Amino acid sequence: MLDNNIGAVLCWLAINNLCAVSVPINTALKGEFLRHQIADAAAPLARKPSPSDLSCLIYTSATTGPSKGFMVSYNFMCNPARLHLQAGPASATDVTITPLPLFHMNALAVGILSNILVGARVAILPRFSVSNF
Repeated sequence: MLDNNIGAVLCWLAINNLCAVSVPINTALKGEFLRHQIADAAAPLARKPSPSDLSCLIYTSATTGPSKGFMVSYNFMCNPARLHLQAGPASATDVTITPLPLFHMNALAVGILSNILVGARVAILPRFSVSNF
């Protein structure tokens, strides 16, 4: 449960390196919504995962009730990153800026992982601001 910063990215990468399961949680959650995700997310792994194993649990925006955990495999996490790179090739000299919350799939896969795959840099903003944009 970290805000957008390099520490959140390093934790996410370390969790994957340990073959554990990442569960990024919306930092604005409180009360029953926060309790629900914490109670629902127990998912440790005791072995090195295969590409089809669970990488992380991303919670939905919950517009119709409590958030639902979306189970994301290691392979699936890489697919949006690869597709993003096919649509707009990048290189190690590129810098991507992302204000997206790191508890969303797009921020992790497209904003972070696609850049890691090509050795590019990522500038992580705490959040999107129309006035600063």
